[in-house]
Parts: sequence; structure tokens; C-alpha cells
Amino acid sequence: AKLTIATPTPMCKSASLSDVIDTSETLVQHHLTKPLVETRRIDHEVTIIPGRLSFEIHQNEDHTIARIKSSPTAFYFSTWTQESYEPFCSDFGPVNLAGVVRFCHFLGEKLCDPRLTKRHLVYYCDPCTAYVTNTAFLLGAYLVLVEKCPPEHAAMIFSSDEPTPFRMFRDATHAPSTFDLSLLDCFRGLQRAVEAGWLDYQTFDVEQYELLNDSAIADAHVVCPKFVAFRGPRDTAESERWDRDPQQYVPLFKHLQVSAVVRLNEAATYDASAFTSRGIDHHDLYFDDCTA
Repeated sequence: AKLTIATPTPMCKSASLSDVIDTSETLVQHHLTKPLVETRRIDHEVTIIPGRLSFEIHQNEDHTIARIKSSPTAFYFSTWTQESYEPFCSDFGPVNLAGVVRFCHFLGEKLCDPRLTKRHLVYYCDPCTAYVTNTAFLLGAYLVLVEKCPPEHAAMIFSSDEPTPFRMFRDATHAPSTFDLSLLDCFRGLQRAVEAGWLDYQTFDVEQYELLNDSAIADAHVVCPKFVAFRGPRDTAESERWDRDPQQYVPLFKHLQVSAVVRLNEAATYDASAFTSRGIDHHDLYFDDCTA
């Protein structure tokens, strides 16, 4: 059975976003598309932390039960986190930062649980390649963020199997991917964010991240202190259910100290004066949908 993950208590909080964005809409209940049906097998444990933590792919529930019976001193566990990614097109991951931080706290609690100090922990997942790759990313992220392992060390752990059970992460389009990311690329990205002071898993505000992330509230992400990505708004008269009027973003952007908006979609989607009249510069840099 999959275990649920409790929300970690944030150790530091910024000003509440509920004061500057409308949270009255019901949260969107996303219907996840199963990303990839291709499956791969790892016939042995992959050691994550020697003598303490391993990773396995289990083909089905019977496989898990058989492993538990054959290794009664081990502790087998899993979560839904590796299955939580919401694809836009043919993309399948990696899991977002809220999922990464939750997973780091969850795994740290398991490793520090006094009831499990004398047991070897085995994290397992289903054989879908998307889930396998996201699991490897999550476990490697734990090594980089919590155990302070070099990204190259974390990536090497998952590089010994041929053919590899892991996929390259791809861009969010249905077209053939022209820019892939490896596990090592992702681990190096996390390490760079830590070095730049942009990410600390202990103080990362999961609640604020998920509030901004929700499509019914903002559909925005603070990528770094100087860059916010958000879903392009539309004028109210043409809006679909989850589109937002540009004026609704103004209080949020003022709160985040946004000074300029760069629109990547058609100029007809909204009147730029919604931002410029409130002191926010506006620029157009058009790209076809799913190409930027």
C-alpha cells in the first residue's frame, strides 16, 4: 500500500499571499494522465545509502509481498510522490519543488525513526518508466539537498544498469524533444539553486508554493528571486473557466516586486494597460504555443 505524506511544518514564513490573491475558487482537481506505459525492470536493489537505504522496482503487489516475505528484516515503503507530476503534453517530470521538499522531509523522518534504526529501508515504485525516473530523481534530490552529496555522486548511483531503466526528461510538447535533461542535469540544478541561496529544503515554504501553483488561484511559480513564470491572463470577456483577468495578477505582482511582464502569447489575449497603468512595464516576445 502507498503511504501518505504529511505536509512539513514550514520553518520560516513570508507574508501571507491570501491577502493579495483571490483564493475563493475551489481548488482544481486535476485528472492525471498516466504518462508512459513502457516498463523497465531492475532485478536487484540499487543502493542509495550503503547499509541503510535501497531502491527497487516492483512489478505488482504480489512482487512486493514476495520481497517482504523474503526479507523480513527490511522495511519496504513507497509514496505517491513519483506519480504526482501533471503533464502538459508528452512530458512526465521531474516532480515539482513542493514534491521534492515533502519527500525530503518524509524520507528523513523514516531514516531517523527510532523504530527503524536497525532495519534496512527499501523504497519501491511501480515499473512505469515515468515513475521509475521520477523516483530516481527524488532519491537523488534527497542525497543532494539533505545528505550534501555531490550531484555527480548522486547520478552515478543510477548509472550502472544497462539498458537503463531511466528516461531523459523532455520539454513540454507533443513534438520530438529537442532539449533533454538527465538526472545529473537535475541534480546540478538543485545544487546550483542551493549555492545561489534560492533553495533550502528546511525553510522552503510548501504552502506558498502550492498556493501559487494552483490553477484556480494563480498558476504561477517564483523560479528565482528575479523571475516569476505565470499562465498568461486573458481579458474577462474572453476568459475560459480557469483563465484570470490580468488585473487579478497586479496585487500579487506588487507583493512579489515584479517590475515588468514579458508576454509570450498573442497580443490579443489582453490589454497590456492592465499592467502599465499600475506601474508595471510590459513587453511582447511572441512564441507559438508549446515552443518556448
